[in-house]
Parts: sequence; structure tokens; C-alpha cells
Amino acid sequence: MPRDRLVLILCLIFVTAAFLLGVNWGLPSRKVDPFLFGDRTPWTGAQIMQLIGDRDDAASIGADVDRNPLTLSTQPVLLNDTDPKRAEIVRRYRLYSYQPDEMITFMALAGMKPGHLRLDPKLYQYGGLWIYPVGAILGAGSVVGLIDLKTDLSYYLDHPEAFARFYIAARLYSAMFGIVGAWVVWWIVKRLTESAAACAFAVIAYSMLPAVINMAHEAKPHLPGAVLMLLAVIAATKFIETGSKKWWIAAGALCGASVGMILSAAPIFIILPIMVLLRPMNWRDRVITLIAAGVIGVDVYAATNPYVVKHLVAWNAAENPLRSNLANSGAMYSAGLSLQSVADASRLLGYAATWPVIALGLLGGVVLCLRPKPQTTLLDSPREPSPRPSSGVPGGGASVLLFAPSLIILAQFTLLAAGKPGEYARFALFPSIVLLIFAVAGIARIVRHRFTATMLLTTLAVATIIHGISYDWHFLLDAKERSTRMIVAERIESARRLGARSVGLHAEPAPYAAAPMNLWDWEIWYSPKRPSRGSVACDVWIEAVDEYPIAAWSGSALPADAPILLQWIHPKLLSTPISWAAKPFSVSGRHALFDKSPEIDGPS
Repeated sequence: MPRDRLVLILCLIFVTAAFLLGVNWGLPSRKVDPFLFGDRTPWTGAQIMQLIGDRDDAASIGADVDRNPLTLSTQPVLLNDTDPKRAEIVRRYRLYSYQPDEMITFMALAGMKPGHLRLDPKLYQYGGLWIYPVGAILGAGSVVGLIDLKTDLSYYLDHPEAFARFYIAARLYSAMFGIVGAWVVWWIVKRLTESAAACAFAVIAYSMLPAVINMAHEAKPHLPGAVLMLLAVIAATKFIETGSKKWWIAAGALCGASVGMILSAAPIFIILPIMVLLRPMNWRDRVITLIAAGVIGVDVYAATNPYVVKHLVAWNAAENPLRSNLANSGAMYSAGLSLQSVADASRLLGYAATWPVIALGLLGGVVLCLRPKPQTTLLDSPREPSPRPSSGVPGGGASVLLFAPSLIILAQFTLLAAGKPGEYARFALFPSIVLLIFAVAGIARIVRHRFTATMLLTTLAVATIIHGISYDWHFLLDAKERSTRMIVAERIESARRLGARSVGLHAEPAPYAAAPMNLWDWEIWYSPKRPSRGSVACDVWIEAVDEYPIAAWSGSALPADAPILLQWIHPKLLSTPISWAAKPFSVSGRHALFDKSPEIDGPS
């Protein structure tokens, strides 16, 4: 077996292990019942469904739209004063994972009626290439006996562990694309450097990049979308080099597939005009090729998202879930350029890519776009570079094709970044991968001494590995029998025994927002962060936060639940602000037991 292929196989084995460790983190189970019900007999699924009643399945409402959003409230709301309200909370703890956005895929699938050919997901920022294959995977799992596929929701309320397999199946779909992405990174770096050693460093660092390893563990389409974007860059690069018709067709189709996976991948279409400009050809052929590739991309998107086309045509119809869905997404983001948005974008990009990758990636990007491709290998033993057609563009145009959509995405990212939490860093996934590619290839281009280049690449890989290990460790913590939410629940129960009776939240009680707590012995209050009128004094206030500040750590530096062998590592290196796994909870108030947690601002 050729050496390069063996190294690639070993790298892919490493990537697979990194992505599959802890893939069963933060899943729903009946273990929450003792905390929710105390000494009372837990409700059955049928009882919960009877209390909740028929849920509104209006055709005009998007699958991800909350029917009764608390965020519209301007004053505190008591959340558990009636049995129907308690049943709604129990439903979330038995069905939702620790990641707040994962459930919307299954909400979309639940609204479909395959037997009546009603396959509208009513969810469009996640594309048909995500939703329909996840449904197909669940169907195939049911056929082979790995998935219990039922139409009765009460079954899953009685058996949340069965519903948990849905999350694992969808996460594996995302992780599969992540593994393909490792090969794509190898291909691009090899094209830019002719060095298998540089490729190996790039693949290992890619698998440990915070944004990548986090999204490989979540049932969300961001990583599959980024990988399809990279594949589109490969196809466009091959067209620039060869001029072959099959490659511009593939580039157009992959651009459409990227957006068909997730709507935020739309900037990838910028590579089509760049592709025809970089390939030596007459202007007539350029225009024809560009239009044809664009049409193919639009057709692929329309074929995988047919209901988007349907609802666009009937935009003014009374019942239009596309309008509802887009309005709901738009309400979450407010664009604006300011010092705050730039500062927050920089912080969040640092979460996604790590600062060594950003610094070296920016430098490498300039070098790759301006400097001719080297004809000798820097890190491997000297050998003849593989012959391939040349367009006369440095690196076959791959660098420019990577740079252009990344720039657009980062501009969008900055405009929307003000005040966003760590999870927003997922939208910098594609630019983060590109910065890593630029960093590795840039070192290979700039540094002429093999030992120095190897040391720099090792440093880069170690910088990402430290963060990657931290993320994997947090996923493993929430894959344990006694997850982090259960630990927090035990401490909250201790506060109740000390006399605390009221708890305040800035979000609805759910596995991702708060640990489970007794729904009869606690008064659970929701309050907006800045209520316009009304206030409530609670014994305990709880809020999920990105990370504990350094000032909150003292003594042994880590909570008692942290493994002893990791106590010497600085807590900032162990933070995972993008992830909801092992999420830190800020707890404050008269009976707060988290004396090392940061305080939060609650109503007076």
C-alpha cells in the first residue's frame, strides 16, 4: 500500500474515533423522574398527553415556531402552578436532548404524513438534504430493529430511551459527513502543498477544531453543509485545471446541495463566477457555463426542497409556513455593524477556530493567494510533483475559491454577532476550516526548513488537540449514567431541603436550560432578562452560561466533579463555550450552593 494512502487511513481512523466518542451525550431518559416528581408516582405517557391536550398543527406555522413563546412576556410568569403546565415541562425532559436545536428536526419529521404524501417539513433553514435523509435513516433503523418507530407520542414519553436513539442516528449522519470532510481537507492541502505530512497535520487538527468536533456530535446540518461546500470547491478547482464539463456540472450541483443541506451555505454560490473567471476561456463560454452551473445549482436545491418553491410561489397565501419559519429565524437575529459586533465576532471566531489557527491562517491565506505554487516538497522527501493540467493560477485557484465564500460568511457573522452566546460560533464553521487549511498550507509554503515547519505544524496541531480533547471529555461527561444535569439537580434538591422554595429562570425549564427539579415543591418562575414591569424575588436563580470566568476559580481550580488527572490544567483550556455538553450553570441567590459560580442579574 502506498505510504500516503496508509497515512490517510490512519488519520481517518483517528477522526472517526474523535467524532464517535460521546456521541450518546445528553439524551432523554426516565432518570429525571425522581427529581421532577419527588415521592409522587411519575405520570405515564397517556396521562401527560391527556393533560397537554391536542397540539396545534396549523399548516401556516413553521415546525420550529413556539406556539406560546414566553419571550413575548414582559413580566415574570409562574410556570408550574397547574398540572397541564407541569405536564409540558415533563414532556420536554423526557423528549428533548441537552442541545436546544436538535429536537426541531424530529418536530419537522413528526408533522409529515408519508401515507398521504404530505412531506412538507415546515422547516426550511434546515434543508431537505438534512431532514429527509434523517427520516430515511430512522426508517431503515426501524426495518432492521435498531429504531422503534411509532406514531404514538405517548410511547416515547413512556420510553424516552427509545426516542434517544433518534438523536444518535441523526448525530451519526452528521459525523459521517465530518469523516468525509477529513478526506476533503486532505485533498485540498495536498493540492496546495504536495506534502502528505502537511495533510496529516491538517486532518488531525481539523478533527480537533472546536467548531468541527462540536458539530460532529450534534444532530444539526452545519457540518454536512460545510463539507458539501468544500466538495464544491474541489469540483470548481478541477474545472479550473481541466476545463472539463463534468466538473462545472459537479460544482453547480454541489453548490445547490450545500444550500439544500442548510440555508446559511448560500454564499458558496460565489465560487461559480470565480471559477469561470479563473479558467482561460472566451467570454461567451464563460457566460454560458456560469448560467448553466447556476441553473443546475438552483435545480438541485429545488429538487431537495420542493416545498420551498411551492410556498414561494404562493407567498401571499393565508397559510404559508415558509413565511412563518423565516420570520421566526429573522426574529432571532438583528444585523448591525458596531464595535460590539466586531468584538463579539472576534471572540466567537476564537471559540470556533482557536487563535493560533486564526493568526497563522490569515497569514497563510495571503501567501496562498499571492505566491506561486512550490515545485518541491518541503516536509516530505523530495520527489517529482504529480503532473496535472495548469490554468496558470496559483494552487489551481483553490485558495481564491476558499477565500471568497469565507469572506462573505465572516461579514454576515460579524453583522449578527453582537450579544450572541458561544453556540453562535457554529456559523463560523466553514471559515474556521478554511483558516486551518490556510495555516497548514501557509507554513509549508513559507518555511523552507523541514524541521522548523514540522515544529510549527506540531504546535498548531497541539493547540487544537487540547481544545478537541476538552470537547470530547465534556461529551463523555454527559454520556455517563450520572450526567452533569443530574449533579446540578442533586445540588438544587439540597437547596430545597435547606428551605429554598422559589427558583428563577430566564428560559423555559428544559434539559438544556436547567436541571430537573421537583415540580410541586418548587415555585418555578420565568422572567425576561430586563422585565419592563413586575418583579419577583426568588431564593435561587439559575442560568446556563458559556464558561466560568477565571476569577470564579480558586484552589484546585476545577469543580469536585472534574477528574483528578485534569485538575492541573487551566480551566480556560477546559471550557467548551460552543457546546451544550456539560454546560456550566450560574446559580445565585440566598441558597445557592455553587460558591464558585459567577453571579447573574436577576430581578430585585
